[in-house]
Amino acid sequence: MKLFEANRKTLGESDKEISEIREQRRLLEQEKIQFRDERAAWNKQNYVAARVEKKLDLLEQKLAEVGRHDFPSFPPFKIMSDSDMLVILSDFHIGANFDNSFGKYNSQIAK
Repeated sequence: MKLFEANRKTLGESDKEISEIREQRRLLEQEKIQFRDERAAWNKQNYVAARVEKKLDLLEQKLAEVGRHDFPSFPPFKIMSDSDMLVILSDFHIGANFDNSFGKYNSQIAK
């Protein structure tokens, strides 16, 4: 008992030390909560970013498909005589209407 009493300060914890440990434990718990909140916010941000990325990929795919059309292929056309003529009418832009610094075009000009 004498030995215990002589070393009580080093072996036992005073009320001050106990309250300090409790305070440190409370601060640690607060830090854990803050860390969880930050992690949840980070995960939410990643979730939103992933959804946006997925939607952008889908939009890009759909935009690429909008104008796609598979036309049938035809064998090469052969002109059989010197009096035949081939007229290609594929670039008239009928219905287009513009007037700017690059030029002017409308249905009257097309006619």
